[in-house]
Amino acid sequence: ALSSAASDVYKRQILYISAKTDDCIKGGYYMALPSDSYMLLSVVNMKLRDTYSNLDILCDDLQQSREELCEKLASIGYKYDDEINQFV
Repeated sequence: ALSSAASDVYKRQILYISAKTDDCIKGGYYMALPSDSYMLLSVVNMKLRDTYSNLDILCDDLQQSREELCEKLASIGYKYDDEINQFV
């Protein structure tokens, strides 16, 4: 069992995460993606690998334009491959 202090910290973390999730659902909170193209590539591919089953879901969840995202990554030579769910 968790000690009282550890339990309180754990509860605060859950409340913080819940608050962020509620903000996200209300449309008031979303992660800003990096403006640097190479950092953007890294973050997007990581999110596609770890969290999102396809690019449309990622774009919808992060309130990003799929077209703009694809254009920005195409400018550095990367194209979305839906079979492997990554920009290559």
